[in-house]
Amino acid sequence: MLNEKELRVLDTLSEDSWVSGELLANNLKISRTAVWKYIKKLTNLGYEIDSSRKKGYRLIKLSEIHPVIRILKKISLCFQKISYHKVTISTQQEAIKYLFNEKHNIIVLADKQTGGRGHENTNWPSPEGGIYFTAGFLPFKLFQNNLDEITNIFKQAVEYAFNNHQIKIAVSGDDFIINGRKIGGILEEHFSEGDRSVFVVIGVGIYLTNYSEDQESIYSLTGKSLNRWQMLADIIEKSCENLQEVKGLMF
Repeated sequence: MLNEKELRVLDTLSEDSWVSGELLANNLKISRTAVWKYIKKLTNLGYEIDSSRKKGYRLIKLSEIHPVIRILKKISLCFQKISYHKVTISTQQEAIKYLFNEKHNIIVLADKQTGGRGHENTNWPSPEGGIYFTAGFLPFKLFQNNLDEITNIFKQAVEYAFNNHQIKIAVSGDDFIINGRKIGGILEEHFSEGDRSVFVVIGVGIYLTNYSEDQESIYSLTGKSLNRWQMLADIIEKSCENLQEVKGLMF
């Protein structure tokens, strides 16, 4: 999502009113053209940044996704790649495709999925307004009990995040439940050679707001409107803390 230098640009803009492009370039030891590209990337992620030939750049408003960006340094040990999509077919599909070609753990986030999947390849409608992400891992030695442990870590992270907002979520199998009604779920898939897992993907989908009369959501069952990016940040940060204790994962 953002590399170290791009995060330093954001940090600098957050500290001062106006920052010259020359100062940013000198501090980061990059060209003015690179500074401009970093600024453009930040604006594409939703940050509002004013620019002036004489004064440089000024951060006006944080992006909605800022809670996730704020924790990037903390979770870099668990996930070396963070991929964000406004729209994608499936975060699960994106993570699998990446793991086949690269050698890094990844988290794929999306505002909206057009082909989200549930268990047994069922359709999982994923309109904007929910939480949709997939975590992908390249383990060096992982067995079934480890897979169960990883899945449970994400279940517990979801419970933790919502408990922080006084919302009690129950876990039934791979479903997230409030007052007996399903509002989300978790999907674990792994690819193996013999008895050894080659890679593992964990997908999470949670409805915060209703997309149809037939589907319940956090809002319809509790009346609470939540910041989905803050919730997502809390889930990812908490899961990363516990994932570092799993034997067989590659960090």
